Amino acid sequence: MPGPAFDTLAERYLEHLRVYAKPLSILAAERSLKQLNGHFWDTDASTITASAVDRFIAGRRATCKTPTINKDLRYLKAVLRLAVEEGALKELPCRIRMVREVRKTPTILTKEELKRLLEKSGRLRPMLLLAAMTGLRNGEIRFLKWADIDLAAGELHVTIKPGFSPKSGAERSVPLKKSLARGRPSDWVFQRNPDSGSQWPASALCAAVRGAFADAGLDDPERKPGLHMLRRSFCSHSLALGASIEAVRAMGGWSSLAVVQRYAVSVKDEQREAVERLSGLAPT
Repeated sequence: MPGPAFDTLAERYLEHLRVYAKPLSILAAERSLKQLNGHFWDTDASTITASAVDRFIAGRRATCKTPTINKDLRYLKAVLRLAVEEGALKELPCRIRMVREVRKTPTILTKEELKRLLEKSGRLRPMLLLAAMTGLRNGEIRFLKWADIDLAAGELHVTIKPGFSPKSGAERSVPLKKSLARGRPSDWVFQRNPDSGSQWPASALCAAVRGAFADAGLDDPERKPGLHMLRRSFCSHSLALGASIEAVRAMGGWSSLAVVQRYAVSVKDEQREAVERLSGLAPT
């Protein structure tokens, strides 16, 4: 007796995500499953072989990079695992291996580059400065309200709101310099249109920030410019200045120390500068 078709299992997986996942996670899954359905569609899921997966990978190589392929493969695994959990499949039909990829050293902004970016960023300057000081994510910046800022305590609170929750699902507090002007508690801190008080859409904010990087001559695509670059820079510079890895993890809202450790390799210049300062203390 034939087993369930892959597209049926994929739709069941999406139903599952729509109950438990965030909108952006659902959107990412839909994109990958569209690719997977295009290849496997009405294939009996119990007959999917490693060779069939290899053919899918070969087809994807022509149009996308390894990280995107691996994302698709993770969703393929997730669909099949849910099917096993729910009894639609007795077992996983084959072993699904990730494509090996070279992990490049995360790129960050030097102090001089950050200064140039802030000088060229116009009305985005307060936002970019906050991102560099706190490591906030795109969504955390977009959904930040004045009610989340406690100037007396010098803290910023990342809180769950309608339509938004932190990536890890956990609220957190971040130390903040007491140099912000006070706004009305109901207002978004950063608004696309100050006259209407409208919130920044995610794509529009990304485009505006990339524009600021371009104006500062920092738009090299290989360095992946944008808000996440400021998040990487916050992490790396904090570690270079002596902050503990656990403190940086907590401030940035990372769920794993392993992620933070990746950014420790981005501070070679700062490490070299420290060594040269120490060398200057030695007698000649």
